[in-house]
Amino acid sequence: MRVLLDLRPPKLIKRPASQVSWVRVLLGLLGGGVLFLALVNLGYGTFRVVQFHREAARLEQERQQLEAQAGKLGSEAERLKKRQADLEGQLAFLQEDLPSLELLSALDVLTPQGVSLAGLQLKGKALTLRGSAENQDQIVAFTTALSGHPLFAKVLLPTADPPGEGETTGRLSFSLECVLQDWSAYLTKLRSGGP
Repeated sequence: MRVLLDLRPPKLIKRPASQVSWVRVLLGLLGGGVLFLALVNLGYGTFRVVQFHREAARLEQERQQLEAQAGKLGSEAERLKKRQADLEGQLAFLQEDLPSLELLSALDVLTPQGVSLAGLQLKGKALTLRGSAENQDQIVAFTTALSGHPLFAKVLLPTADPPGEGETTGRLSFSLECVLQDWSAYLTKLRSGGP
């Protein structure tokens, strides 16, 4: 076996030029770049997925809150519709029919002292009053008071009733027919400053 020794100082020894394979370097750089981009893309994708999951959870919570609010608003809307129907029914009643309390209150205020009412009959808008008074002036005053009130559309002249058998009270019996205002017309008169 032969061994060759080079006894020259290291400075003088020529080394063969190493052949750098540029293709391998480029392929290595390209592979490293692709790997780097893949890792960056993987990290960014993971970050975006986490963000999407958080956003989806927030939107789901918001959807549930909106559904709960929609349920509450739906029940509130139903309650308000029932309330509106009740109020419309009450308003229709007030506009169509004359409330009895308003009529009785007006009669109480308008009946002069000395006049007593024995009965009243109400059929639709027609009202018949029966009563007695001490004299004719009280009957006229009562008729005039009724005529001036906005509740009454028309007041006919009173008729005197003959005294009953065995009646010796000295009072004059009368009957009086009136036509009542339409309730909406009466309310309009009240708003315009009537009594």
